[in-house]
This record gives sequence, structure tokens and C-alpha cells, in this order.
Amino acid sequence: MRVCPECGFVDPVIWRSSIACREIDFCNFEDLQAMNVKLAWKILREQKKYGTKNFVEDGIYVYHLTKGMFVERQAIMDNPAYKKHWKIPREASPHKDPRGYVQCIHKPLPKGQKTLLPRKKKRRV
Repeated sequence: MRVCPECGFVDPVIWRSSIACREIDFCNFEDLQAMNVKLAWKILREQKKYGTKNFVEDGIYVYHLTKGMFVERQAIMDNPAYKKHWKIPREASPHKDPRGYVQCIHKPLPKGQKTLLPRKKKRRV
């Protein structure tokens, strides 16, 4: 649940934050129907027209209906190119293996080792 620090507006309880992407909130379609019938009708109409590539704008947020009948929303300000990439892109890891990046943050490297990525085994001929 989000609260605006300036005006004190409280987001409805039905919107839950996504674990995978903090900027995206989601709710059940039935809950949205009970709360905002007009918005639910627009989303359903867009899905019938465009299938899974359905997006409905209301000025602040963009809404998207998933195959599992969940409505996802994100602020247009956070991702203006939402039609190309629904998920918000993250910075790329400097390592090829992201697990190595996480490990190097939490513990120092052993002496003589330059990276935490596994060494290639030499083949015996």
C-alpha cells in the first residue's frame, strides 16, 4: 500500500507490490471489477481486441491484464516505453554470471584468485 507524502492519498488495499519488480503492482481482476467497474470494462475490452498485448492508460498508470486474470499496473513516468518492454530494465551486471556478482559483494576473494567465476578445467590429452 502506497501513501503520497504530499497530499496523503492512500492507494486501495487491493493493489499488492510485485516481488519480481518493485515498480509493478498487481491485483485480481475480480477485485478490480468490484472497485472500479469502468476501468475493468476497458481492460477487458482491450484484451478482446489485442490479446496479451493489451494496455490501458488512465493518465498516471498503465494497466495490463495477464493470462492468469491478474491486472498489473505501473506508472507511465517509471516506464514510458511500456509497449516495448513491460518490465522495467535493470542495470546489467559487470560479471557474466550474476551469482558471482552477488558473492563478491558479500565475501572477499581468496588470495591469488581474481574472480569468483569457476575456473575452466584443463583437459588432459
